[in-house]
Amino acid sequence: MNILTPSKITEHIFEDNLVLLNHATNQLLLLNPSARLVWQWFAQGYSDEQVIEQLADFFNIPRAIAELDVKKLCDNWYNHKLLVRSIKSETPLMPEDDNASVVSTRFETQSLNTQKCYLLANMPFSLCFNDKNALANQIHSLFAHIEVHDQQPLKNFSLIRAAHKHILLADGEECFRDPLFENVKGYLVHEILKLSYPDTEWLAMIHAMAVAHGQKAVVMPAPSGYGKSTLTAALLKEGYSYLGDDLVPIQRGTHHITPLLTSLSIKKGSWPLLDAHYPELKAQPVYNSRERHVRYLNPSRYMKTTARLPVTALVFPRYQAGLRATLKPISTTEALQRLIENEVWLGNPLENDIVSEFLTWLSGMPSFSFDYGELDQAVQKIQALLSDCNGICP
Repeated sequence: MNILTPSKITEHIFEDNLVLLNHATNQLLLLNPSARLVWQWFAQGYSDEQVIEQLADFFNIPRAIAELDVKKLCDNWYNHKLLVRSIKSETPLMPEDDNASVVSTRFETQSLNTQKCYLLANMPFSLCFNDKNALANQIHSLFAHIEVHDQQPLKNFSLIRAAHKHILLADGEECFRDPLFENVKGYLVHEILKLSYPDTEWLAMIHAMAVAHGQKAVVMPAPSGYGKSTLTAALLKEGYSYLGDDLVPIQRGTHHITPLLTSLSIKKGSWPLLDAHYPELKAQPVYNSRERHVRYLNPSRYMKTTARLPVTALVFPRYQAGLRATLKPISTTEALQRLIENEVWLGNPLENDIVSEFLTWLSGMPSFSFDYGELDQAVQKIQALLSDCNGICP
């Protein structure tokens, strides 16, 4: 018999859907209206058989189809640790408080052979790592253009790997660990932002690129390899201002973007497309990022504003050679699903008020899917979008 986990779950209504916040795993899961019904029936204590019968009756579908639908949902929820097979066989899942590898963590710090100091918003910080740690080198590459040599850091971060996890230390004390590097990177950038902008509260960091034209900013979330950085580079050459690549921070309350001067990462497949526009690209060192060869561009000369700007639209790009540039409106529900899949950072641990504010902000945000295969067409589509948003978009 399937039973909802005894761990703490918070429910957030989003249009006709339900967003579940699992406090134990620090994850969000979006349920469509039919999945929301099944969840509610389980929450009321219905058995598997009762839920199947309810679903078949409610939608007037054969019982066999309802059984398959319930099984798929239950398998998914079980993988997300939202469901247990038996209350007697499971104990509540608690947030990790893992001290088991403290000894190995201290040992690993002895192998840190590189220290770099950076200056962001006049606040110096340092990062210590082993020069053979490819992922730590990736973080260094993001900030290499703001490296300084004559500053005393206000905070010292160290990044190590132990017990199959990435571990972040601040001033020698462990502050975060996770098997997924993207989560550790998100936590680190959040800590850097708190240091550099001490009077600002942060709502979210979106795995995206962002550019501005005048007072209008567009955020383009996408997984790695979808062409968002390549499109950013093309837009910069057309006079757009650089606001950030990889992680775009959104402020609480105002929901404005704070420009984040991280390097622009250009993957090997995009080098030929950009060589003519960025001849300096060939001279940049090559890094191995998640089994992809990457070069980084210094964005300093393309950051034409340091002002915090409102988001005009969310555009989800996907590059595929030969595609005609096509911009289509999508629902806020689809936008939320894409952001969750793209590992939007809302803090760790996730807080209900942050999630609620983020969902409210997103519900009023124009969102689009954007397929393109040619940069000139893509730039024209973005220019047209921002022009059309006069008086329509926020």
